[in-house]
Amino acid sequence: MASVDGMSLDGLGSESRYRSAIALHLATESTISKVERLGDWELELRRGSGFLVARRTRSLAREEILREGYEQAERLLDILSFENVSTIEIGAPGRCHILLFERGGKSVIERVATADNPMSIHVRFTQIGPDGQTVPQPPSPPAKWISALRFYRLSQMSRSPLEAYRNLWLGLEVLLSAEVPKAPKEKEGEWLRRALSQIASTLDLSRDAPNGVKIVDYIMDRHYAAMRCNLFHAKIGTTSAAPSMPTVEDALDAYAELIRMWRAIAVRVGTLRFSGSGLITYAGYAMQMAGVFSQVIFHATEDNTVPAETDFAVSPNSSPILAFDSSSHIGVVAPGKVENIGIIDLSTKGTLPLFRRITTSVGDILYSVDYLKGGLDVNGADIFEYRQGWRLLNTGMPRTYFD
Repeated sequence: MASVDGMSLDGLGSESRYRSAIALHLATESTISKVERLGDWELELRRGSGFLVARRTRSLAREEILREGYEQAERLLDILSFENVSTIEIGAPGRCHILLFERGGKSVIERVATADNPMSIHVRFTQIGPDGQTVPQPPSPPAKWISALRFYRLSQMSRSPLEAYRNLWLGLEVLLSAEVPKAPKEKEGEWLRRALSQIASTLDLSRDAPNGVKIVDYIMDRHYAAMRCNLFHAKIGTTSAAPSMPTVEDALDAYAELIRMWRAIAVRVGTLRFSGSGLITYAGYAMQMAGVFSQVIFHATEDNTVPAETDFAVSPNSSPILAFDSSSHIGVVAPGKVENIGIIDLSTKGTLPLFRRITTSVGDILYSVDYLKGGLDVNGADIFEYRQGWRLLNTGMPRTYFD
């Protein structure tokens, strides 16, 4: 029976089979055990577990499970907070979770684990005069406050990628309207395109757009239409999230992209002070990761050894090790984010032990360990997929994760 921390994902072997499920990490281990039904969803918490499981008997597509399951989990936590049972938060939203879904008539368990790669470039300039002496640099300009900074701070303080993006976008509209006021009776989309076009004529934002795509068109499609409008206008129904609502994965990727442009526009429009290290480019990061993971290998083991910096073995306790049927580097899946994927065809295997350590190796070097304390049981499904994401984190930039 597929499960995590002993909480069923699929219910195989019982009267009700759950065809769709999501297991979300919690910020801290649950202090209560509880099973609740919200509409067609059944949700479970278990004392001492770091997961919340939401499952549904009807088959849903992967994106639907991620969107609706996350919303139902938030609703349960809203209820528990109001009842003063416990205040629980979802941890690593959009970055780490487990999904159960059906694809092509086969049941798939997918583990998503995304890690940040902190990188930076530190550059120091020294101006030398004709006499060979160092020229003193002018003092920094005085502090300056503009109203957009409030929205910026609120977005950085948020625990939810969706709320963070909402606040960041509101701040962007404030920035743009200060530079390019909206004309009477001008439609929002028309004003936004005009304002962005005017800003882009004096500020190069094109590095965040795919090759061959104009930056204004990209922002209008990727951020305004797909993100802003859906986040601000989607109506949450009584039993499920609106189909147009972005997933937390979408929101994380879009936020990381928008905040780069936001800060560049703020410095240009608001004449704000700026400090920070140099930025690693997305293209440079993708090339580097492609080289690192060209020979990536995944393994799984029931070994319950807690990961340590001194780890060099897949299984320090010499437990049985299962090699994935295939391990490969996918490449870029979003700006500044690359993925590797490992696949196990469970239909060709017998009963497998719990997965407690899923490791990434490059050659003979152990690169990372994904530790599942209570264990992941993948038995009963047809396919296990391990999606390992690595996201560039420019340490000279603000945070782009919310856990």
